[in-house]
Amino acid sequence: HNNLGFKFLIARNPEVKVLCNQHGGGYGIDSYCNSETYERKISDILFTWGWTEDQKTKPLPNAPAIDASTNYRSNCILFKYVLYPKYFYKLDNYPFGNRMNNYLHQLIQFAQKVQNLKIEISHYPHDYGWNIRKRLSDADVEIDEKSMDDGKYQLHVCNYLGTSWLESIAANLPVICFYDPEINKFRDSVSPYIKSFERLGILHHCPHSAADKVIEVSENPEKWWQSDDVQSNVSNFREKYARLEDGWEQIWREEFSSLSKN
Repeated sequence: HNNLGFKFLIARNPEVKVLCNQHGGGYGIDSYCNSETYERKISDILFTWGWTEDQKTKPLPNAPAIDASTNYRSNCILFKYVLYPKYFYKLDNYPFGNRMNNYLHQLIQFAQKVQNLKIEISHYPHDYGWNIRKRLSDADVEIDEKSMDDGKYQLHVCNYLGTSWLESIAANLPVICFYDPEINKFRDSVSPYIKSFERLGILHHCPHSAADKVIEVSENPEKWWQSDDVQSNVSNFREKYARLEDGWEQIWREEFSSLSKN
């Protein structure tokens, strides 16, 4: 988006096709996704992780972010969170201002409730001045930091509906998420999936409900995750919104070979 030279190149060569590729969560799911809106406007084709809305959008599977093929799976839980800058910086579905304080409060509430389980935390690489480690320490929360690859944890937990939970869904790893329904708004096409995930205990509106589900399934997350109802709904959702698949390279080669011939 910020590559000025690329923008000039495209502007001077209108015959060049512009191809964009989905590179995170929110695309096709959120009621409004700024990156998607921009990329759909400037591109001839926007390749997606499975969904289609118009002639510009075309599914093309991407590389898996999590290697879930490992023969070793620990009995540890991984908690993944995200942070945002303190000041408004983009038009999207995310917490800012006072809502960010509530977001951090809920993060800590969840951590307090599950800290006695065997759980590790994946700290977001950018703290943005929120001092999360100190906040957790001040709240008497002691959770070890992430020590393994994502695919080796028996259960993932996220406090936001972004890229991380889609990566876990794509890998078919047990995942539980909690989010603020006042912030996250969904398109009509995805609402049935969201409602099904809420019924199945995958999605929650508050940290307490999510923590209760984590505690409930912590002894054997796979038993819950591999139930027919969960797998049916996860499989249907993954096919449309989380196609991060092995063998993606060959599909890309075929797609670009076809485009170059045309």
